[in-house]
Amino acid sequence: MILVEPATGADRAATARLGVWRSSRLRAFLIGQSCGQAGDALTGAVLVMTLLGRDEPVEPATLLPTLAAATVPYALVGPIAGVIADHWERRRSLIVVNLARMLCVLGAAAAVVTESRWFATVVVAALISTARIAYTVRAAALPEVARRGDIVSADAASLYVGTVTALGAGGAGALLAGSAPLAPLALALVTTTCAAAIFARLQVDLGGHGFGRRVPLGEVTAAVARVLAGDVSRWAIAVTAGNRALLGALFATMVVTAANALDDGAAGYVLTAGITGLATFAGTCASPAVANRTPPRLLVVAAFGIPAAALGAAALAANLAVAVPAVAICFFVFQIMRVVADSTVQACIPDATRGRVFAAYDVAYNLSYFGGAAMALMVDQATELRTVLVIVALAYTCGSAFVAVHDRVVVSRPAVAA
Repeated sequence: MILVEPATGADRAATARLGVWRSSRLRAFLIGQSCGQAGDALTGAVLVMTLLGRDEPVEPATLLPTLAAATVPYALVGPIAGVIADHWERRRSLIVVNLARMLCVLGAAAAVVTESRWFATVVVAALISTARIAYTVRAAALPEVARRGDIVSADAASLYVGTVTALGAGGAGALLAGSAPLAPLALALVTTTCAAAIFARLQVDLGGHGFGRRVPLGEVTAAVARVLAGDVSRWAIAVTAGNRALLGALFATMVVTAANALDDGAAGYVLTAGITGLATFAGTCASPAVANRTPPRLLVVAAFGIPAAALGAAALAANLAVAVPAVAICFFVFQIMRVVADSTVQACIPDATRGRVFAAYDVAYNLSYFGGAAMALMVDQATELRTVLVIVALAYTCGSAFVAVHDRVVVSRPAVAA
């Protein structure tokens, strides 16, 4: 596996502190990102409340249809997002995506007014679709606005902004959705409008001209296939998707367990999302420093080994109070590894194919999460929390052992490919 090794010495110190925030164009880029993601979080919180309902227990079988509806956009839109990121000017694409988000907000308002769960499900699918396109375009564009030595920290800053936005806007949306659901939607409309305006004013070429329109599709496909078959993409995708699948299983299990302990489906989801979100935020903040001080191989081994130990302890206790922090630890260590994996894909892939490669990475990353969640929900119908924790802990142990004995680990410094 090829992982990016950050810069050393004085450059490392500057990067770890304020280096990426000194760039005005990167600041504008991140502000636009946060505005768009705030709209997603606010709208998503209202839709979750509409779909799950309050003062209702949650059965695993009732979550499976919603999970399936959320999975379809990831599978279908992911490859399309890669094409958009490579063939259309990315700044313009971000403007159009945020305008589409505004339509999703209006659709969510219609779902709330009509109290239609099926229409809310359709809007969720549309919202996820626009979010995936925005994510792929942003990820492909990030190396165009960040300095070469700042790829890891720029990616961490992007994830930091996204996590803070999701926690803040999502929490505000969840609090307001019960009494005044149209209020967070009105705010979402404002933030998505601001995002479109910010990207419209951003005077930076974000790339996206790729192969051009006259190159045969077969040639483009072959180029992407060659990149995906290489060690850079193949191993970054494999370790991230494998770990992410186990996180999906843990998240779904905790939603069901917390919801039934509280007899409130929406509260169970909000509690689980809040705890895992905080853990993700902490992992994002810690990632540049940890990545700078930890050998890549050890980092990946730990990303599987530490969760195995934490979940093993939680399985022995078989107590929700112990399981919750154990799951939080899993999300924390994964986020550190994810920053390095994201940076590897962004820094080492040529601009012409970066969107498609990152789209494939994103599809594997998210479908594995939903696949793990679906498997956990099916297991949850016949087993208890301890059994699920034991199964996932064993899977983490196997992953850690596999990475530890594998000898194909290569380290490279961040340099954006020409």
